[in-house]
Amino acid sequence: MDKSKMEEKGVTQLVLNERDILNKVNNDFIVRGVYTFQTNQYLYIVMEYMKGGDFCNLLESIHALTEDAARFYLAQMILAVDYLHENGIIHRDLKPDNILIDGEGFIKLTDFGLSELNLNTIKKQYDQSKNKLMVNNLIASDSDSDCDEHPINLRNTTLFKPISEFKKQEAKEGKLKLNQDLGGITNPKLGMSSTEKKKVLGTPDYIAPEVILGKDITKAVDWWAIGIIAYEFMTGGLPFNDESPEKIFDNIVKKRIKWPSTIDENLSKPAVKFIKDLMEYDPAKRSGSNGIKEIKEHEFFKSIDWNDIKSMKPPFVPQVQNDIDTTFFADNKKFNLKELQEIQSDMDSFEQNFNHFDSTVFNTLAEINQKEAQKAILKATTFSKTHSEMKQMQKPTLC
Repeated sequence: MDKSKMEEKGVTQLVLNERDILNKVNNDFIVRGVYTFQTNQYLYIVMEYMKGGDFCNLLESIHALTEDAARFYLAQMILAVDYLHENGIIHRDLKPDNILIDGEGFIKLTDFGLSELNLNTIKKQYDQSKNKLMVNNLIASDSDSDCDEHPINLRNTTLFKPISEFKKQEAKEGKLKLNQDLGGITNPKLGMSSTEKKKVLGTPDYIAPEVILGKDITKAVDWWAIGIIAYEFMTGGLPFNDESPEKIFDNIVKKRIKWPSTIDENLSKPAVKFIKDLMEYDPAKRSGSNGIKEIKEHEFFKSIDWNDIKSMKPPFVPQVQNDIDTTFFADNKKFNLKELQEIQSDMDSFEQNFNHFDSTVFNTLAEINQKEAQKAILKATTFSKTHSEMKQMQKPTLC
């Protein structure tokens, strides 16, 4: 992250908040920070490496998950969100882009406000005479900040991005570099038709109605977002998606939910009820708002052992050639020689003058080192055994 740009945009505190949360969390389903450091120009946050990339990339290849696969991933998300809430953290930006897949096929949440626009507070103007939702006054501010609020032009932010034709074609063909068989987690009966393709990607689709209406933000906003994600996982579409963020917000406020015409045939009643319970417009009545118990006891999760999810067999395990294989990462950044030289030069100029940014999470680092050591021992043992067997085979046989 470029220091000058962070300061220019006034998001320095958000970066520090991100670091603090990553350093604090200790949960199987949340990405953990390892250490942070800075150079003359940039700030660096080093986190666990998630070989499977993010869920957005996966969804673009398979469109819709089977209920069993969706249940597996949603259960982990629910435990992660409950952990955050128990520790006084509201994520506020849950979406497939922020759900990562580890090398074993389990998921972990990431991104705690490091994006260019932080959605701690959203305010709106609603023009009753034109019956149109105005989002020119989308405000980004730190809830603990007493600085002046400045209106932000929505189209100049990274809140949303129109999907390119190339990306649409890639998604349609199920390419996106995922060469392994994904049939086991795909629901071929439910997936976006050519007329239901997502028109906008980004945060707007997952924002709770009370946030758009300028009401208090509570833990319930995260449960709403999980409801949207559950809908997306199991139908392949988004319930409020439209051509622009303004129209998406209008659809959300006016309860224009788009259910697939074949929903009753292809989704179980418990699945539909689970989605509807999370997409409850009254935050106080929304599933999860009064504790995680009501979600755990939901009929949709009757097959889940909440105390032993890590023993379940993941429906999809990313197959990579080595530890630096980025097959499951979309839009890989390719650096030219000049850029690499600039990065190397900057990396040689360590500094410690940016708001005490540097930190190390020793317990996470120790766990990672222990795992790597165990892997090295296993490889060495396997190699030694194979080598001994080969030598034994090469010995001359006495007649």
